[in-house]
Amino acid sequence: MTFAPSQARYLGQDPERTFRLLLDEIGVRHFRLSAYWNASEAESGTYDFSEIDWQVAEAERRGATVVLAVGRRLPRWPECHDPGWLAGLDPTEVREAQLAYVRAAVEHLRGSSAIIAWQVENEPFLHIFGTCPPPDKKLLEQEIALVRSLDNRPVVITESGELSTWRYAAALGDAVGISMYRITYTPLLGYYPYLFTPNFYTVRADLIALLTGKRTMVTELQMEPWLKVGITESTVAEMYRSLSPEQFNKNARYARAAGLSPMYLWGAEWWLWMKEENNVPEFWDAAKTLFRS
Repeated sequence: MTFAPSQARYLGQDPERTFRLLLDEIGVRHFRLSAYWNASEAESGTYDFSEIDWQVAEAERRGATVVLAVGRRLPRWPECHDPGWLAGLDPTEVREAQLAYVRAAVEHLRGSSAIIAWQVENEPFLHIFGTCPPPDKKLLEQEIALVRSLDNRPVVITESGELSTWRYAAALGDAVGISMYRITYTPLLGYYPYLFTPNFYTVRADLIALLTGKRTMVTELQMEPWLKVGITESTVAEMYRSLSPEQFNKNARYARAAGLSPMYLWGAEWWLWMKEENNVPEFWDAAKTLFRS
């Protein structure tokens, strides 16, 4: 499961309560978490990792594992989670500050036994989505080299499962992480279902394994609607055009048919919000069954 405190707060939740419910009620034991730059270095040169610390500590206490994402571009909109002071720097200063933050994050967190891998950036080559600068392959390579110099756990590089070839991730990372989306909204097509069969992912993952010896995992399986506007601005009927309870179960079956492992789901904050704010417990209850099956 991917978890983001900012998404919980956006939906009016207490992030710590939400995270504990995922651990203790849903039964999640494998997480993808992020050391967001804006939360970790609100003031230049002053690091405060308390937000990610409590997540890692709760996971460690339950024997759960963590893929820990570091970098400027990390899961959840606007993708690049910049501290406010970054706007006043020139590009060279930004790169230096970014590398310093990555170093500080890894050095601070590497002592946790819960962390099984590092994710460096998130879909760093998906330039068509998010409020971010253009992709910088050289900087990404520097970040990866830095992380590897500080810790020997594997590095995961992620790409869009549908909108990329995965070749950069396969070349740069120790493992490839992909997204898997089924129904999304675009201004041109409206709510559009991807027509790929599960084999679309299976064959590509097998090819990467054959050519590079590296595995492919699903780091973002769609279990939350992709909408025209924000979640809190949408009706339940509108959300169901992208993800209904029936589609939730279809997505789970589809992902299992693709055969990639592990698979990190996306949308737990929304499941709880639907249950508690909209009196729609079906997603939360389906997740309980899914994580115990």
